[in-house]
Amino acid sequence: MKNQELTIFIVEDDPIYEKMLKTVFETLSHYGTFENYTFKIESFDSGEECLKELHQNPFVVYLDFYLNGFNEKAINGLQVLEQIKEKLPETTVIILSGKEALVHTVEIMKKGAYDYVLKDDKAFLRAGDLLQKAIAAYEVRKRKKSRNFKLMIATTITLLLLSIYIIYH
Repeated sequence: MKNQELTIFIVEDDPIYEKMLKTVFETLSHYGTFENYTFKIESFDSGEECLKELHQNPFVVYLDFYLNGFNEKAINGLQVLEQIKEKLPETTVIILSGKEALVHTVEIMKKGAYDYVLKDDKAFLRAGDLLQKAIAAYEVRKRKKSRNFKLMIATTITLLLLSIYIIYH
């Protein structure tokens, strides 16, 4: 039973690549191993448009590194990554790039990117795999928060009972 909707942002200035990524995620949503989730997929052709919609609190952002293919004045993926992480530090950001540049890879990982996907013949499989890993990490965080909450409640009750005991004895 699918019960939780996760928002995926695709920030890609190449409309063909964007459509292919969207198709991958729609296919995974229908036929993948995400039985507890549905996906709401939002696409943007610039980082500026993406940043205006962060109020939607995306679960994961697939972000093209070079976003100035059609608009030379557009901000790049690194600048978008920094702003996303500043506003939504828990959001998973996966950088996409057609160029393999180790310098950029190290820099984006330092800025908080979850991973880097080279736009090659395995990019779509890797993008889907990273979505699965991001969801698995999210489920671990959820379980940990739940355990911490239960521990806090148990501790509070214990302290309350101890206080009552001390007062009346």
